[in-house]
Amino acid sequence: MEQLADRSLLLVLDNCEHVIDAAAALAETLLTHCPRLRILATSREPLGVPGETVRPSNPSRPTPPTASSSNAPAPCAPPST
Repeated sequence: MEQLADRSLLLVLDNCEHVIDAAAALAETLLTHCPRLRILATSREPLGVPGETVRPSNPSRPTPPTASSSNAPAPCAPPST
């Protein structure tokens, strides 16, 4: 952690609700030792760490296919040799 202590960093933790206690413990430990670290965590519940700001968002919805589009992925061109 000493290598990170004086650096400005952003750490992204995704789907924390699956490991909420471990994610909260990690976040609190890192934030205690790395004052310039910022953490962006996605979760269905707050981590509960000091200084946390919760910003609720609406669930994303898939874009419905249109008549001119297909659900199949676009083909990839073979690599040129």
